[in-house]
Amino acid sequence: MKNIGLIILLAGGAFGYLYYSGYLNSIRDHVIPPNPTVVSNRCDDMSTDIGNFEYSLRVITNIRNLGGSGNVVVEAQVTQGDELWTKSEMLYMEPHQTIESIIVFDEVALFNETPRCSVKIYAHGK
Repeated sequence: MKNIGLIILLAGGAFGYLYYSGYLNSIRDHVIPPNPTVVSNRCDDMSTDIGNFEYSLRVITNIRNLGGSGNVVVEAQVTQGDELWTKSEMLYMEPHQTIESIIVFDEVALFNETPRCSVKIYAHGK
């Protein structure tokens, strides 16, 4: 019986050490997949250079990771009239990190209909 009590005491001490030193959180963050959420999303034409007749649209997305660390895919779509363009990028995010993604679309035209944008984000498989 003495040995069982000693084993339980050592196991509890080891667990306490790992918990309070942050090792368990580190292990958990690498096992749990990312859980991205959109904080804000907007489109603007601030990357446009009228002097060189270059019109473009930026899709700016702020993303917060509520899960573990890993890759997050940001997929932006821009529509203008009956035209549709899709671009994506992959970002590595740590737990509880907030990051800004900027995707530029040079395909839009200055004198066509007003462009609209949308964003989808998802975790890339672990």
